[in-house]
Amino acid sequence: MALNIIQYIYFLILFACVLYSNSLFFFKRNKNDLLFIYLTIIFVIDFTVLLFFKIKEKNLSWLYNISDVITVLFLSYYIKKQFKNKLKLLVPTGIFLSLLILYISLGKSGYMLENGIITGLYVIGVSIMFFYFLIKVKTLEEIKIIEIPAFWFIISFLLSSVFFIFRLIPRFYFQNLNANFMESIRIFFLIINIVMYLLIMVALTKYSKNKAQKTNEDVAQ
Repeated sequence: MALNIIQYIYFLILFACVLYSNSLFFFKRNKNDLLFIYLTIIFVIDFTVLLFFKIKEKNLSWLYNISDVITVLFLSYYIKKQFKNKLKLLVPTGIFLSLLILYISLGKSGYMLENGIITGLYVIGVSIMFFYFLIKVKTLEEIKIIEIPAFWFIISFLLSSVFFIFRLIPRFYFQNLNANFMESIRIFFLIINIVMYLLIMVALTKYSKNKAQKTNEDVAQ
């Protein structure tokens, strides 16, 4: 029961992010660095997996492999855009993307946990690069870091990725030993994802506040 409630809350918040990001684009002409496209795709994948499992008891978890690939591609695009391509991510992105595709091609029909680890490590790595580069090139007197939408977006991904990797440890070693323990882990990670999308909602409010869309210029001064 608790798991279902948390899961519904998660989807409500994710859907709210999708609606808000799309409304910014279609009604305020705020591109929000194409976040509206990424969030829409992630929502469609998550909801499709849940819907087929609940209604037809069909496992479509393999779609999360696609989600991982899209996350790596989008995060590479998003971070480079913040710094006007001054931060070079071609090599690390190419390496991690190749690993993802390799495991997908060699894997079974379900979701590859290895891809989750690869994606998580990529997110952590490029997030650290983002914050290092942000502190290095940012003139704090011009605009507060917390006013930059990308700050909240990257923080959200970093948080989720760190906890996702920690979640995999008990999933590998204890999933056959204690079902209640595994459910508690799932609930905890859903709560982390809820926090993640709440942080993304903060990022979207910052995009809305910066109507002139000078975010990229502010970051890359």
